Amino acid sequence: MAKDNLEERLRTHVSRLAGDIGERNVFRPLALEAASSYLERQWREQGYAIGTLAYEVSSIRCANLEVTRRGGVRKGEILLIGAPSPSSTRSRRSSVQCSREAWSMQQRRDDGKMTSG
Repeated sequence: MAKDNLEERLRTHVSRLAGDIGERNVFRPLALEAASSYLERQWREQGYAIGTLAYEVSSIRCANLEVTRRGGVRKGEILLIGAPSPSSTRSRRSSVQCSREAWSMQQRRDDGKMTSG
């Protein structure tokens, strides 16, 4: 069931991140905020608590999002899944980077449906 429409969901996320929002860095702060809002909304809809680790670069507010889920069996262990941070250059973000972000988001979605761990 977790794999149903996986390809479609990934395409939707990549299209939104790479296409609609596009390049995001300190030279495009509105795009940074749009990507952050999109990712945060997607994860909240999946039932995750979101923490924000904010910092400034060249007077631009940036943030890393922290998504957590407590395990059942191994409560003291941590699994860290990350996505690349925005590029610091004016180059266009590759769809590979956006694909990683989409995969990370879907991995959390699918992991939430698992009954063990």
